[in-house]
Amino acid sequence: MKIITKNFLIERGDAYLFEDRLEIRVPGDWTTYKCTWVVKLNKKESSDRLIEKNNVSAGGSNYEIETILDGGETVFKISLLGENTSNFREPKYYHDLVVVDAVDSDKTKTIAKGDFKINYDVQTPFDGFVIPSENIQYQVVQAADGGVGDIVMINAAGKCEFTSLRNLKTMLDELS
Repeated sequence: MKIITKNFLIERGDAYLFEDRLEIRVPGDWTTYKCTWVVKLNKKESSDRLIEKNNVSAGGSNYEIETILDGGETVFKISLLGENTSNFREPKYYHDLVVVDAVDSDKTKTIAKGDFKINYDVQTPFDGFVIPSENIQYQVVQAADGGVGDIVMINAAGKCEFTSLRNLKTMLDELS
């Protein structure tokens, strides 16, 4: 059997549950096999498994991987929680799906693999940026009314203040 190539593009930190689960279709009946799906940063053997999902036969649950026979194909439905990808910082990872015969563990086969790409949305709560609790944002602009080397701070209420770059650095340091 030829290995199926299935590429995914997902939103970092989003959940893929129920009807939104990731889906891989493979010819044949693999429903009695132990199934393990893994995502890694690279294809090296020593690379950490960043995500691992197993079906019931492999010690997991139907919530992790559900296998359904549909005609002559097995459909693997894989659930992802937001926390599974919330810390992903690279745009591209790799995945594979391996099955092991439940009776004869020597019968191991990689049946699907591909790219696992991450899309970063604009409003992600996982980007590591902390908005100051007082909702003050700073923007450096040219200000004709200020002194030489002054900058303007505009807070969330739209109030403008002039300050020096040294004072701005001190304020930003206090926020971190």
